[in-house]
Amino acid sequence: MVELAERYFHGWGIARSHVAANRWYQRAARREAPGGYFGLGRAALLGYGVPRDGERALEWLRRLAESGPHALDEETFGVFCLPHSRALALRLLRGFVLFDRNPPGSSGQIEALRSLFPC
Repeated sequence: MVELAERYFHGWGIARSHVAANRWYQRAARREAPGGYFGLGRAALLGYGVPRDGERALEWLRRLAESGPHALDEETFGVFCLPHSRALALRLLRGFVLFDRNPPGSSGQIEALRSLFPC
């Protein structure tokens, strides 16, 4: 599901549609796929197919941080490390989701988040 969502998101071999991508990310998230959480967080953070909503983005990215065999605790995931500066956390996350090249929800992506938000 996440692979299909990414194809829609980027327009890889299929018409680009953030709305369709979000439907597939939502299906993946319902099945607790980390890539679904990331896709929905990115959409909310940057306004891809949905209105921008920083709080919703942080909620999805927290789910990503807490999911799967690579689950992160609050000391590891930086959004929790920056409670005094949500604006800074959102600005850093915007840059991260724009430039990170790891597959959505992958352990490489989780490691990149850890390095971005050291506690």
